[in-house]
Amino acid sequence: MKYLIAILSFCLCALSHTFGQSLTINIPHLEVQEDETFSLEMTTASFEEMVSIQFSVHWDPSIIAYDGSEISDLDFVAVGTTFADEGTIRISWFDIEGEGESMEDWKSFLKLNFKTLGQVGDTSPLSMAGDSLEIQIFQATEEPGIFKEIDFDAQDGSVTIVEEEQEEDMFTVTNIALAEVACAGDFSGSILLEIETNIEGLVYSWTGPNGFTSEEKDLDDLESGSYQLIVT
Repeated sequence: MKYLIAILSFCLCALSHTFGQSLTINIPHLEVQEDETFSLEMTTASFEEMVSIQFSVHWDPSIIAYDGSEISDLDFVAVGTTFADEGTIRISWFDIEGEGESMEDWKSFLKLNFKTLGQVGDTSPLSMAGDSLEIQIFQATEEPGIFKEIDFDAQDGSVTIVEEEQEEDMFTVTNIALAEVACAGDFSGSILLEIETNIEGLVYSWTGPNGFTSEEKDLDDLESGSYQLIVT
C-alpha cells in the first residue's frame, strides 16, 4: 500500500481534481437488539475504473464494538484495526494491476461485524471521514499509469438499539377427535384435541354433565352429555 501511495502522490503533481464524477459508498441504518452480534454491509455505486480507495469509518465505541470484517464482492479490501477499540477503522483498497476495476451498482464493498454494548434507545452514527486516514479516491484514465482523483459520496449510516420484538401469541385448534359413548350409561366417550400454540403455561378448564370438571387437555372415559372448554 505504501508503494501505491507513492505512485499516486507523484501522479497528482500533474493532475487537477476531477469534479462531477464521484464514487458512492453507502452504510445502512440498522435496528438491532441488546447483546446482539450483527453484520453491516457497505455497498457501492458508480464504481467505474477505480484504482484506489481509502477512508476511515467512525462509531460510538460505548454503544457498539467492532467484531471483524468479511470480504464480499470486492477482493483485497484492507481494514486497519489499530484504533478499533476507540471507534475507528481505516479502510483501503487498490487495484493490483493498476488498470481500473468496475462493479455493478450496489454490490457489496465490505461487510463489517459488530456487537451491541449499549441499551435500548442508544444510537451510534457510522460515518465515513478522512480525519484518521486521508480520503483518496482515484480512477484510471486512458493513459496507463495516470490516475485522476474523483469526489467521494459518503452515505453515512447508523445503528439504533431497539426492544426485541415480541412474538405474537398464536393458538389454533387444528383437529378435534370425538369418540361417541357406545351405549346409554356408559363412560366410553373421549375428546382429543390437536393444538398449535406458542403460548406456555396454558390452563385447560373443562366442565360437563353432573358437575364434571377437568384440567386435562384430552379427555376420556366420558359419559354422554355436553362439554365446554375454556383455555386461559
